[in-house]
Amino acid sequence: MDGQGNGKEVKLLGTWFSPYVQRVVWVLKLKGIDYEWVEQGFRDPKNRSQLLLKYNPVMKTVPVLVHHGRPVLESLIILEYIDETWKNNPILPSDPYERAMARFWENLIDQKITKILSKLLSSMDKKQMEEEMKQVSNTIEILDRELKAKGNKFFGGETINRDC
Repeated sequence: MDGQGNGKEVKLLGTWFSPYVQRVVWVLKLKGIDYEWVEQGFRDPKNRSQLLLKYNPVMKTVPVLVHHGRPVLESLIILEYIDETWKNNPILPSDPYERAMARFWENLIDQKITKILSKLLSSMDKKQMEEEMKQVSNTIEILDRELKAKGNKFFGGETINRDC
């Protein structure tokens, strides 16, 4: 087995509007992994699909990556699983310090940008939305300054992982 998934081996349960799901989609595409998309298209927490309840009965959330019938849950964990399972086009650097720094920025993005953008999808008054967008903008400016200071396209260098 070469690790390359096909529609029968890899499934992604998700919703098109979720930023957590979209980052998994981006990594699957970056790595060239074929997968079957299983749209969960719900907004009503009481109306979950049987497939989602089967693979994620505790959290009942997306994304869920199903590889050889085994579910992997939570987007950041899924990204690490994908990177460790499919070695081509590594996302994280092999150097432990550089990998820790990449995880720091990943966590910052998750805490300061992705969660705020998710909140924006829910109903919010205009003032609250403006305050949240200021936080997103400030965090993006920090990320931009960090990349420019290092002269890199990515945190690991000119490619996603400089070891490539």
